[in-house]
Amino acid sequence: EWESAEEYCEKVLDKEAKNALAYVGKLMVHPDFQRRGLGSKLLLAVENVYPGQRYELFTSTMSAGNIALYQRNGYRIFNEKQIKAEGFIAANMVADGNLSYATITLADKNSLGLGSEHFDTAIDVVRARLGTEIAFVLKELEGGKYRVSLRSTGFNVARVAESLSGGGHVRAAGCTVTAQTPEEAIDIVKQAIAKG
Repeated sequence: EWESAEEYCEKVLDKEAKNALAYVGKLMVHPDFQRRGLGSKLLLAVENVYPGQRYELFTSTMSAGNIALYQRNGYRIFNEKQIKAEGFIAANMVADGNLSYATITLADKNSLGLGSEHFDTAIDVVRARLGTEIAFVLKELEGGKYRVSLRSTGFNVARVAESLSGGGHVRAAGCTVTAQTPEEAIDIVKQAIAKG
C-alpha cells in the first residue's frame, strides 16, 4: 500500500527536534520515478512537518537537475565555496578499479581561495563514484603531514587506519601520515589497503 509523502515524513521525522534550522540530509527519488514531481512533494512534506523553519541542504554543482529542483521550490545557493570545493574534488579524483581517492594540497586550497572546512564533504564526493568499494581523501597539513579519511562499502578500513596509527570503524576511519610529497602519501595509504 502506498502512503503519501506527508504520511511518510510524519512517520520518520522527529517532530520534537525543533530548531531554528532544519537540515535536509538526503532527498532521493528512484530513477524510475524521477521527473514526476515526487522530489517537490518530498520537499513540501518535510517543510509541512517543520513549518516556519529555515531549511538547508547540500548538493554538488554536478547535480544540475537537483539544483533546478531546489530553485523551483524556492531554495537558493548561499555557499558556493563548498560547491567550488566539491567541483574540484570531482574533477581531480582518481579511480583505480574499486578504489577512488583524491588529494587536497595546501597549494590547492590557496589557489582556490578555500579553507579546510570547505573540503569536509570531499570523502562523500569520492565514495559516491559508481563502483567504488574503498575511498580515501588526503588533506595536506603543515609540516609534511596528511590527514587521511577512509570509507568503504564493507572492507575494513579501520584495520588500515590502525596500521597507520589511526582508528575508526569498519566502514569509516581516519589517520595521519607523514610524507615528503602527496604521491608518497598516496602510496603509503595504498600499500596499507593492499595489506588489508
